[in-house]
Order: sequence, then structure tokens, then C-alpha cells
Amino acid sequence: CMKDSSQKAAAPGVEDLPCMKDSSQKAAAPGVEDLPCMKDSSQMAAASAEQEPAKQPCLPSGVDGLQLLASSAGLLAAAAVDLAARRAGRPVVTAISGVLIVTMFTLRPVRLHRLAPLDMRTVPLLVAALLLVMGTPPKLLVTAMQGTPELRPICVLCVFFGMAYLCISLDKTGLLSRVARRAAEKAKTPRQVFLAVCCLTAVLTVVTSNDIVVLTLTPLIIDLCQIQGFDPWPMLFVQFITANVWSIVLVVGNPTNVIVAEAASMRFGQYAAQLAPAGLLAGFAAVLAVSCRFLRSLSRPLAEKSDQTCSERQTSGTVNEKGRRAENDSECTGVSVQTCAELETSGKSNERGTCLQRGELGNGNNQKRHAETILESIRVESLSQNSTGIGSELTSVEPSQTSVDLFTNHEDAPLLARRAVICSARLALVLIFAALDGLHGVPLWLTASIAWLASMASDLCQDWLRTDGSRDRTWQALCGLPWQVVPFVVCLFFIVEVLDNAGMVAVCAEALATWLGQSDAAAIFGVGVLSMVGCQILNNQPMTVLFTRILMHPSFARVGPGRQLAAMRALIVASNLGANVTIVGALAGPMWVSLVRERGMAITGARFSRIMLAVTPVVATVAFGALWIIPSSAATLALSRVHIVISR
Repeated sequence: CMKDSSQKAAAPGVEDLPCMKDSSQKAAAPGVEDLPCMKDSSQMAAASAEQEPAKQPCLPSGVDGLQLLASSAGLLAAAAVDLAARRAGRPVVTAISGVLIVTMFTLRPVRLHRLAPLDMRTVPLLVAALLLVMGTPPKLLVTAMQGTPELRPICVLCVFFGMAYLCISLDKTGLLSRVARRAAEKAKTPRQVFLAVCCLTAVLTVVTSNDIVVLTLTPLIIDLCQIQGFDPWPMLFVQFITANVWSIVLVVGNPTNVIVAEAASMRFGQYAAQLAPAGLLAGFAAVLAVSCRFLRSLSRPLAEKSDQTCSERQTSGTVNEKGRRAENDSECTGVSVQTCAELETSGKSNERGTCLQRGELGNGNNQKRHAETILESIRVESLSQNSTGIGSELTSVEPSQTSVDLFTNHEDAPLLARRAVICSARLALVLIFAALDGLHGVPLWLTASIAWLASMASDLCQDWLRTDGSRDRTWQALCGLPWQVVPFVVCLFFIVEVLDNAGMVAVCAEALATWLGQSDAAAIFGVGVLSMVGCQILNNQPMTVLFTRILMHPSFARVGPGRQLAAMRALIVASNLGANVTIVGALAGPMWVSLVRERGMAITGARFSRIMLAVTPVVATVAFGALWIIPSSAATLALSRVHIVISR
């Protein structure tokens, strides 16, 4: 349709689409049926101007406005209660309300203006400013930033950002995506794809983190399942659930692990010895529970159902005004050979005159367009196998470029491979060195900080040498770091200091010691269940900071060091499993849901919780039971013996 560069520039993203003459051709390319065949640049400029989104209003409306109004009214009411009770220097109600409001805007940001967003970057600062205005001593803010000898926020942030840079720089090389696609390429049945996703999630979560795995694998799972005609929901849920379970194994798997481990003075090796058995057993239990929950979907491909649905719609003849069958995108995942044949015999076949085999390229073109690397290889494959009537511009495609060469970029593959090898090697070295901290005595925060600085220096040298043809890879990795976590974490520590100064932490610690300090089983299961419930109210990171201060308080420490450590281990497990109950349990939940919805797949909070409640209780029972059966003393003894063998 577009013959020159000016026309393509006026309508980005559709330069490879043919000029569609009739409704059948428009049906073959869903999502672009409203684009006319534009012959000159003036028409295309007018069309692009019409398609420009309207400017966002300065003030929020609808649900955003209601959220802003309710949160402002609640925070002002809490401040009024504290002032009326003459607790200006100890605003307990305002602090508790501030935690809830910070969590609300973290999970659902509101944008007043493009320069004034209300999210986890700005709302924590506003809440902290309100607490200071109400008479909170400024020294509490300084104490929150400095921390205590047991819990120092600066050390937590060093570990978090140091490991995040190593993982993000590795992800930028494309190695994780290529490994995932290569493994999924060899899977031919839904069960094989399910097992491949389980193995990939386990390995990538252990060596990187759960957030990296969610960001990397979720789009790939949807695209690959739609290509092969499988139901993607079993793979998506097992990936999300097990990513939040395998993250228990190592301290770098989740930021909440770092917070508790820093407070409990657990080194990297000690953490792995005490938490890895519970994480491994819970991971296998999660895979088994999810497979039982989706047993029927894994028994047969979705393509069988989609063929029947497509044929039924075809015989019913419900075609909309654009020539696209009604609701085709939402229920059909593959175009059958019968459908193409009938279109050809009716004289409505497109210029390509081809029938795509089921499983090669389904009707998810509008969804696969989000995954550019997969789409490019699929397009090359389909064009190479169906090159009749395509045009002179595409006739040079070699038949050998099929799905076997799905991940090859002939120009950048060697250069990307060099950077991928360097990033993988340094991440492995950091993990191995940290695992031996019982021998060299270097704390994890110092190891992560030095690794971060050394990795940045290495990336800058590679950018200067143009190793991958670009000089901004280091800048891209730095921009990919979640810098909004800094005000979020500092504000949480400040709010906890306010609650501690008001005596609320001591009251909670005394209550937990009285109710749950009778036995190790009561401490593990009690703290675990309460922490998982707290995740659904406060989100996992605020809950972890608050419960860590409660468990480290002297009022709770009177239960004994062994029982206190058992409760801390249960808190670590619960902070990871709390994401597998509701969408608001952790930041990974909204992120995963947004990625799924961007691919055109519907998921509600009720369905999310319904599936999670069928799996998480089993996983939590196995994890807490493993903590109870395998005491921390046995794990520490086994680790000490390993260190003796290594030193010898």
C-alpha cells in the first residue's frame, strides 16, 4: 500500500501490510481494517492526524477522580483525628492511613498532568511531608535513612540495585528471550510447553529475580501459545505462581528477602541453607497443583476448540461491515484450512492467495505485533512458504528461513552473543562468590555494590568499543533500573519509625509473642498466615518492613533466638507467597495483569484470586511445613560442614 519512505513514516507500524482491496483481506489482517489505501503523503498525513490521541485532561475524571478524592479525604480525616487526640508529634492514624494510600497509588497510579503523576515516586514523598508538618521529629527521618545495626536501608538498596543492574543488563542482551524461545520451539504438545515453562521459570528465577522472569516470559508465552494454538492460561499461571515460589531459594530472588535477611544477619550461604529446601519443595508442589488445576486444558490443544468455533461462525455468516467476522479475535486462536478454502472459492481471497496452516500464524496478528522479534521471524517463515502473489519486494526470501532459525539475527547475533557471555559470566561469578561468604566474610551488600560498579565500568568500555554497534547500552540498563523504589522504601522505613515512636510496634510485638511464642510450629504458621494476609492489605514490601521491625523488637525477642529466627524465615516465605493470593499482594501482580491485557487477553481480579486460592494453600502448607520439619540448626550445621570441606 505504501511505496516510499515518506508514506511509511506517516503511518509507522504498518509498512509491511499489503494494500487491502476487499473485506477478506482486511479480515486476514485484524486491527488495521480502518486504514485506507493511501496513495500520497497528504492523505497519509491527514490520516495520522486523525489517529492522534486526544490530549489528556489536566484533572482526572471517573475512577481516577474518585480515587483521588477518597484518598485525600481519608488522609485529612486521619490527620484531624490525630490532632483532636493531641498526638501531633505521634500521628499514628495518619501514618497507618499513609501506608494504605501509598499502596493504593503504587498499585493504581493516577496522572493529574503529564508532569504531575501520583504514583510510588511522588505519593510517598507527600505522605512523609504531611507527617513532618504534623510535628513528627525530623530526627526520625534521619534515623529511618540511617537505619539500625540490624536493618539498614542503604544496604538493602545496594543489594537490590546491584543485583538488578546485573540482571537487567543480561536481559538487554536478549539471551533470556532466546533461551526461552529455543526451549519453547522444541515443545510440540501443551504438556511439553507446560514443562518447558516450569523449567525455564525455575532456572531464570533462581539466577535472576522474579520480576525479571515475569517481564521476560509473559509476552513470549502468550505469543508462542497462540502460534501453536495452545491454551496459554496454564502456562501463564504456572509461570507467575512458581516465579513467586522459586524466588524463596536465594536471597536475591526478591527484595523482601534482602530486607529480612539483612535484619536477621543471614549471610548468602546461611540464607540458602535455611530457605532453599522450603523453596524447592514449595516449587514442586506449585507445579503439581497448577497442573491438576488445569488438567483438562493440558489434555488437548485449544486449536481443536477454535476450529469448531471458527467453522460455526463461518456457517452462521455473521460478518461485520469491515469484512471481519464478529468477535473472531476474542474466541478463535487459529485460522483453519477450511476457512481459507471457502474464502478462495467465494472469490474473496486476498492477494497472497495463501492458506496459513493452523499453528503457524493464528488470528493473533494484532497481539503478536507487540513482540517484534517473534513477529519478524514468523512473517519471514509464512512468506517463504507462501510466496505466490506477494510482490517483487518479498520474492527474495529464501525458503531456508523457517522457524528452525527463529532466533537468529544474522547481523547482530555474534555481537550480542559476546555481550551476553560477559553478562552471564559476571552474574555467575557474583552468585558463586556470595555463596562462599562464610569463608571470606564479605557481606552481600558490599559484594553487590562492587559488582555493580565493576559491571558499569565494563559496559562503558564495551560501549566505547561499540561491541554491539551502540554506545548507549549502559545508559539503557541504568534507565531500566526501578529508581522509583528509593522514595518508596525510604518512606516506608520512615512510617515504621513513626509507628515505633508511638509505641505501636511494641504493642504488636508483645501480642505476637504472647499468641505465637509457645512453639516453633505456632510461630511459623502463625506469622506466615498473618504476613500473607498483611500482603493483601499493605502489599508485600510495606508488610515486610513493618513485620521485620515487629519481629526484631525486644518484646518479641524474649521468645528465644531460635523461635525468633523461625518466625523470620516464615516471614520470608510469606512475603513471596503473598503475591499468589490477590492481584494487590505484590507489585508483580498488576505488572503481570497489564502484560496479559496488552496481548488482548481478559483477566479479572475475581478469576485471578479464584485460581490462586485453589493452589496457594497447598503451596503454603508445604513451605511452612518444610520450615517446621527442617529446623534452622540442622541447615546451619550442614552449611558449616560444606564450608569445612571447601576450606580443606
